Amino acid sequence: MGTGKHYIFGRDSLMILRKQAELLLSDKNNRSEGLSLSENEIRELFHEVQVQQVELDMQNDELKIANEELEMQRAKFANLFDLAPVGYFILNDLGIIEEVNTTGVNLLAAGKNQILNRRFQIFISPAEGEQFYAFLRKMLISGSKHRCTLKMLTDRGEMFHARIEGTATTSKETRRAMYYLAIIDISELVNTQQHLLTAKERLELALSASATGTWEILPETRNILLDDSSCRINGLDTEEFDGLYESFFRHIHSGDRQRVEESLNEALQNHTELDIDYRVIQNNKQIKYVSARGLNVQREDGSRSFIGILSDITDKKKLEKKANTLKLNQQKKITSAILKTEEKERKRISDSLHDGISQLLYGIRLQLQQYNKTEPVETLTTNINQLLDVLIKETRNISFELAPSILNDFGIKVAIEEMAARLSSSTLKISTQITDLHQRLNIETELSIFRIVQELINNSIKHADPRHISIVIKDSGKYVLIKVSDDGSGFDTDEKKIFLKGSGIANIKNRLTLYHGSFSIQSKPGKGTTVTIKTEKEASY
Repeated sequence: MGTGKHYIFGRDSLMILRKQAELLLSDKNNRSEGLSLSENEIRELFHEVQVQQVELDMQNDELKIANEELEMQRAKFANLFDLAPVGYFILNDLGIIEEVNTTGVNLLAAGKNQILNRRFQIFISPAEGEQFYAFLRKMLISGSKHRCTLKMLTDRGEMFHARIEGTATTSKETRRAMYYLAIIDISELVNTQQHLLTAKERLELALSASATGTWEILPETRNILLDDSSCRINGLDTEEFDGLYESFFRHIHSGDRQRVEESLNEALQNHTELDIDYRVIQNNKQIKYVSARGLNVQREDGSRSFIGILSDITDKKKLEKKANTLKLNQQKKITSAILKTEEKERKRISDSLHDGISQLLYGIRLQLQQYNKTEPVETLTTNINQLLDVLIKETRNISFELAPSILNDFGIKVAIEEMAARLSSSTLKISTQITDLHQRLNIETELSIFRIVQELINNSIKHADPRHISIVIKDSGKYVLIKVSDDGSGFDTDEKKIFLKGSGIANIKNRLTLYHGSFSIQSKPGKGTTVTIKTEKEASY
């Protein structure tokens, strides 16, 4: 431009300038009516008019360009304001909303016309109105940006959590304040934080109820951070514990200290998990058992940390010790019962040999001693053969009772059926029903079942005087079900507790202990007796 200046005019300004120019020209024409201009002066004047006209045209072009740029900037900022993901509000000094963008309209769930010219305070929860007024005063007094978190209400009365950031300015002309607010809905964040807080409280309650605490080790400094529960578990004073590595290990039992330190150092260096038990010494000199578990984790900033839990397992250790003692006592009882059973079996074998086989052998000797040569030898042979047959049968019975070879050769089904056949007589019938045993069990299990059934039949014959005994054995998956019933005299189970604690029943119960079996007796006087047993197929030692 010729003048080196830029002029930007509005339409009203141009009209005013035009009127002033017309008045000025009219005044000049009136004054120059009596003057005559030379041709050169007219030419110069015309040239100057042309130059001014060109300059005005250039200024007009520049004015158009400036107006277009201004309109573009206005549209850009209008779009930025209206389409921003944050709600923007402009309030006057009375708190009345003078402008709001689309996001702000959506936050308040109302039309723009329903929001403008209304007091912003009506969208603030009544319980937090004073806090909002204090926020406005703080912005106005300081003249800087401030923020706060408030509960707001939509036009439908629905509440949401909002973070409000804003600043206030005062107009120099009107000296009235204007507030510029940016509002973000943080309801989801607040709800998440509330859920996390609730989960943390529940976790703390669970840890407290289970005598468990948390701990954290910072690998760079080796500082140990313990919560109150962990301090109590390790016998540390929460106020005096300084978080040093040495202070933590000082309270660990000297017999466990090196082992724990080596395990912890290995976990920290190799980034492996830690699972170890150790003892701590309380102020009252009592021993407490602690379980320490932990693992390495990587934080968002790339640093590493070792976190875990510490649990008081003193009661657990006591229960384990008690259980081990009970198990040892049970094993002693089982051993004692086995020895008693062996002695009983030896005595029974001795009686069988003495009363049976020895008597038969003695009878054979008498037959031979008393033989008179005048008698026919056939008579002697017949008598001796009869005694030998009885002797062989008695020997086989004793052998069957001691270790039935038929059990090893053909299995439990054949062995039980053979025993029932041997013990049946004209006055006693023993029936068997063995089902679903399609595959043989291991020999220890089959021998235990055989001895249990043998003991139950002997008890029935000895005490109940039955006419019929029923043996039912069934394979039921993991278990074997055994039921032995008789129609004997029966008894009152409450009155005959001594019988239930006898050596025979005790032997059965001891066998069942190894197989995690169950044992029950149903009996009434004159109604017979039924013994039901459930035993696993595999023994646990």
